[in-house]
Amino acid sequence: MFDMEVLEKLAGGGWSDLEGIGKSFGNQVREQTRVEREELERQSAIFAATFGTEDGKKALEILMRMTLLRQPDEEERAARTNAQAYAIAKARREGENGLVFLLLARLQQFHAKPKSTGGDNENPTS
Repeated sequence: MFDMEVLEKLAGGGWSDLEGIGKSFGNQVREQTRVEREELERQSAIFAATFGTEDGKKALEILMRMTLLRQPDEEERAARTNAQAYAIAKARREGENGLVFLLLARLQQFHAKPKSTGGDNENPTS
């Protein structure tokens, strides 16, 4: 990801070699941001296609009940007496919840995005 021109300037020595390097960094950041945005849009389209069906909506509801809406189970309640066990139980629960929150965020992103007339979302897996 690091521009070879930048590496050559850094290896070249004097400070004068670093003049104008800000523009190169700016271009790299813009390109990386564009690529990351496109990847998020692609992921959002895949999740929307998956969870947009009736079965997908049911699956998402099940995932939410199994994670976000689930009451603490016996293992989690028992872990409250031991700091290490509690930390492990909380980390596991937060990880499970985090995945569901990620799915929900991608779905929200997909539905909030203005729909284009082109083929942007026609083949989200490519």
